Amino acid sequence: MSRNSFYYQLQLTSKKTDKELSKKVKAIFNDNYQAYGTRRLQAELREKSILLSRRRIGRIMQENG
Repeated sequence: MSRNSFYYQLQLTSKKTDKELSKKVKAIFNDNYQAYGTRRLQAELREKSILLSRRRIGRIMQENG
């Protein structure tokens, strides 16, 4: 498989997972009276065995307003 094809496939799969992660981050944020920041959200996601960086969580939050 060529390098370009490999990274193209990675991009496609990451977009699908971003939507799923976005839903989970939104749900946790809204369930906690919209008071959680990136660090608390990261801790909650870690309890659910989802590993994300604070900065990625911040980007997801920023995209969703």
